[in-house]
Amino acid sequence: MTSQGKDEYRRFRATDILRKFSNQIVYCGEIAHMVGGVAPAVFLSMLLRWDGHGARDDGFIWKTREEISKETGLTRCEQETARKELRSRGILLERKIGLPARNHYRLNLLALDALFVKTLAPEKNKEWEDALSPYYTDNEGNMIKPIIS
Repeated sequence: MTSQGKDEYRRFRATDILRKFSNQIVYCGEIAHMVGGVAPAVFLSMLLRWDGHGARDDGFIWKTREEISKETGLTRCEQETARKELRSRGILLERKIGLPARNHYRLNLLALDALFVKTLAPEKNKEWEDALSPYYTDNEGNMIKPIIS
């Protein structure tokens, strides 16, 4: 590389540009296989990044379709597919809240943990089944341990 080429490289590096993006989403191919594809994995990663940062006390966050698209690059159709896949696995909880009603999202972290164990550590499945057996899911997908007197 010539001296001029090195100077150009120092002035403009793709890695410097990537570092400037603060809203990075981590994507893992292994997770894509577990949750039904690339779009659900990207959507899940976005929600994991936002988990605990929502303004609501119940853990639900609100993001517009446009905000999600800007953060993830997912189209409307890809978002809908991702949401459907994540709901079918019990990982994503959705509610319509407010007037006008808007979609709010929350992760069911117990279901996500169980899916990870089931997929990545099948030898632990019995332990997870035993640990989760006293729980049930309410109408909103919340894991609840009944009070036994």
